[in-house]
Amino acid sequence: MERIFKTLQRLYQETVATKNFSAAHWVQTLEPVFAANGFRSSRQENRPHRILLLHDAGMGDFVNLSPSLREIRQAFPASEITLVIYTRSRDLAMACPYVDRVIVNERAFDWSDLLALLRWDIQFAEDLLPLHYDLCVNFAHYAGTPLLSYLSGARERIGYESIGDPLRWASDLPYDAVTPFLTRRVPYHLRNIHSICYYLTLVEALVGHPFAIGQPEVWYTPRERKQAEMVLREWTQGAGACADPCWIAVVPGGTNPTHHWPAAFYGELLRRLHDEPGGEMLRFLILGGKEDREEAAVILQALPGGVACDRTGRQSFRASAALLDACACYIGNDTGLMNVAAACGLPVLVPTCLSADRKPDETTTYGAFYPFGVPSVSVQPRHPLPGCQWPLNTNGCRKTQPHCICQITPERMQTGFHVLLDRIRAQETTPAYIT
Repeated sequence: MERIFKTLQRLYQETVATKNFSAAHWVQTLEPVFAANGFRSSRQENRPHRILLLHDAGMGDFVNLSPSLREIRQAFPASEITLVIYTRSRDLAMACPYVDRVIVNERAFDWSDLLALLRWDIQFAEDLLPLHYDLCVNFAHYAGTPLLSYLSGARERIGYESIGDPLRWASDLPYDAVTPFLTRRVPYHLRNIHSICYYLTLVEALVGHPFAIGQPEVWYTPRERKQAEMVLREWTQGAGACADPCWIAVVPGGTNPTHHWPAAFYGELLRRLHDEPGGEMLRFLILGGKEDREEAAVILQALPGGVACDRTGRQSFRASAALLDACACYIGNDTGLMNVAAACGLPVLVPTCLSADRKPDETTTYGAFYPFGVPSVSVQPRHPLPGCQWPLNTNGCRKTQPHCICQITPERMQTGFHVLLDRIRAQETTPAYIT
């Protein structure tokens, strides 16, 4: 494979010198080199022996990928499947029963830096080429992933076409620039805008028939389940609380600051719920990372002692999933743990910065990542605040700190909680939006 890497280095240096990148030129130059090294010969069997799956996104996206992973394993039970994922999904992916190998793509640079992307993907390909993949499936929307699929040496490379892409993701490269790296391009199937559904469009194209839309999954070990039970049991005994509390998961953090509803508002909301008739049975489990401890402290100050258990920054994502599985409901921000909660079957109450005068459709991220298959209520501000009306973006709020979401009051969230209870009783799993 020495010739392949020499050719890649030459193409990279040409790009540096000319400041011009052409996927068609890379394909034209590399195809005979790949073929000479045995990467383009078709297998005698009609089924791939080694499959590479690329998914370069966050934890919530990865949870929504789980039905596709399940269907691929069922379609190709004897194949060796490798999953390449982004760093934030590492913990959950390591427990996935549908893949044989997990490789973490730890790239960390400015995604608009084309040369940095090329350097990284060329280096990363050194780990993929020796495995001689027959098929690569590109689940990511980012343009760097079709490039990596090509550099992996996979003979067949399937991914999305850019024409008609309803989400218009920001990316490291214009998506049109890298579609020549794919051997098969599949449009989004707009029967449903949720990410679970457009991930499944690739699987349907791969196996040649549609699937029923299945529920997402999360995975953790029996040991992690026992540890979660022990944590809640020991806390309940230590706090002198009721013998059989109703646990509600509370997640006040997340990676996107515009999705952060103020911690003081969470504190007031939880106090209101606890003060309602029957609310004395409620106990609140605060989850998140180390960076969320300050918000958790604000919430604790608003509540009486023995009512809330703070676990922020104290366990892995899988351990958090095990704790979520012991809860009756999720109240928190639009973040990865929200999708984990939905995969655990928890009803969801979430404040969103997407205002009510904008539909959560294919032009919004929330339209693609709402809690799937469970009763859910999203509380919205009526209108965007000044500075966020135009131009519109996929997030719904243009600021880099909590802004439009701060218009939602604890009283409205309390109303949303009771709407959620009604939807739970009615077993209604379509998402509801209130202002």
